Amino acid sequence: MESIIQLYEQGELHQHYQRLTSPEISGDEFQRCFLRENPFSIYFLAQLIEEATGESTAATDVYELLTKKQQKRVINPRAYSKETFFDLFRLIRSATDIKLQRYGHPAGLYFLARDVGAHPEQLYLFVRKKQWLQYLVCERANKLYWQPKRIELNLSDIDAVCNFLKESYLQDKERFFNTYGSKAGCVFLAQKLKISPRRLSSLLSKEVLTAIMGISDYEFERRFNPHPMRLTLKQVRVVLEFLRSANAADAEAFKEKQTQRNGLSSTTLG
Repeated sequence: MESIIQLYEQGELHQHYQRLTSPEISGDEFQRCFLRENPFSIYFLAQLIEEATGESTAATDVYELLTKKQQKRVINPRAYSKETFFDLFRLIRSATDIKLQRYGHPAGLYFLARDVGAHPEQLYLFVRKKQWLQYLVCERANKLYWQPKRIELNLSDIDAVCNFLKESYLQDKERFFNTYGSKAGCVFLAQKLKISPRRLSSLLSKEVLTAIMGISDYEFERRFNPHPMRLTLKQVRVVLEFLRSANAADAEAFKEKQTQRNGLSSTTLG
């Protein structure tokens, strides 16, 4: 962040400045808070103010005090609470290398959200860029494979989808691939489970699904190819109804043409 210390000296938080820079706050902690390129510094700053003043301080309150230029350097905390960030920070900072490898997997966001106890979407903002990982795990970030995919479903919906698909796969593998592995698989699954196809598409990656379901089958690579959908379930129903109507009209027109070709009219057949 660009000279947030000057912000204190110039104005709104001047009364807390001396407390923030007191010996009780270590130099390392203070430096971590004000690193220019640290996108999470807004959360560290809010926490420092809260500890120094004994008053509850939301990251959004501090964010509003920043200039537009300073705001661009940090994560906008409006949708992501300080509590969620520090739950993630404490968990991932203390995680073993094996755990971090699991979190860096394409399905890692699910495992991370389950361990933190948060919605995957809330955590994705914090972990989507590998270059940000250094502010969470320091130098260990350099040796990590880090490719977690975005998942727009909550944990209960993810579990419901994966349990249903795993059961379907174990019952009849051929039918599973022909139905849910087809290009229309997302629509079939969305209609079956009453889940938005748009959000469901974010989960239907071969790597993500097989990791969560605990299935190792080379046929997924070849036969599981549902087409991503960016429609809601209601929109899908409208489209399907339109296509059914259009198909029925085309079928009637085709029948009429065949009748005329044979020298008969529909009224004659009547």
